[in-house]
Amino acid sequence: MKRIVILLAVVMPVIACSDIRKYEAYWNHERTLILQKGQFKNDLKHGTWKDYDFHGNVIKVHNYKKGKYHGKNKSYYDNGVLQYVIKRKNDKIHGKIKYYYENGALSKTGQYKNDERHGTWKWYDCNGDVEKTEEYKNGELIQD
Repeated sequence: MKRIVILLAVVMPVIACSDIRKYEAYWNHERTLILQKGQFKNDLKHGTWKDYDFHGNVIKVHNYKKGKYHGKNKSYYDNGVLQYVIKRKNDKIHGKIKYYYENGALSKTGQYKNDERHGTWKWYDCNGDVEKTEEYKNGELIQD
């Protein structure tokens, strides 16, 4: 169930040094409920950024390098269970990915190469048994 919450986020940048600036956004004016944390380097998102739900639980973790997605990115279900882990390089999905069911069981694994499916992809049922396997090369399905 997706909840849409429209709240005013209060933004409070904190200057750490001349080219690195910490960033925090809040769900409320009192600045007690964190919405997002990260940092800018030379005015570009850099390093680890975290998004939080209204209860203070981490719901997304994204890594940036010079303003572009770079490294592991994670998302979590409302119950705190990991939803997916993907790797990005220069804003493109590149590397292994894993998706999970809400109960924590593995749902799907695969690999991307420059934003395209590449290599072996597997889909699992909720008991962990392989339901389907497909093979890709540069985004094209070559075997299922």
